[in-house]
Amino acid sequence: MIVLNCQTTRESLTRYIASETAVTQIGETCVANLPIPTVDGRLVDVFVETTLGDYFVVHDGGKAINELILQGVKITDSITQHFDALARRFKISYIDEAFKTTVRSNDLQAMILAVGMCSSLAMAQLVGNVSVAAEEPLRERFRHAVRGWAKKNASSLLTTLLFGGVFSA
Repeated sequence: MIVLNCQTTRESLTRYIASETAVTQIGETCVANLPIPTVDGRLVDVFVETTLGDYFVVHDGGKAINELILQGVKITDSITQHFDALARRFKISYIDEAFKTTVRSNDLQAMILAVGMCSSLAMAQLVGNVSVAAEEPLRERFRHAVRGWAKKNASSLLTTLLFGGVFSA
């Protein structure tokens, strides 16, 4: 039986998280791509913006809500209330369709993870969600209608053409 060394496991996990986390700068904003998966197969992005002094605004940029909308989820009042409750559990806010908080530098890392977790957990709305198939384009609907009409009226049309004088000598 292999006995796991907790220190080795911790070091390995730390290396993994470090290697899978990317932080890039876009203008005045840092974007942290975290190894926190979502149910739709993405990794979470968290945005960090410097404000005054050592205060930072940490948010998901509204990506969770936008991804849900793009995948056909109708955002109802109950979903909004769920997101608000979820954010409160992580000591952040759900404001303007984004998970967001303002923190000082000593709490920055914890709040980046909190926003990332909320953004990931919000995507659980996709589990069990059945998207409505895209409506058939107008051209296809017209083609089906004409074919349906032709099948119903083909015999009377053929009779008219053959015996109604069109082909008679």
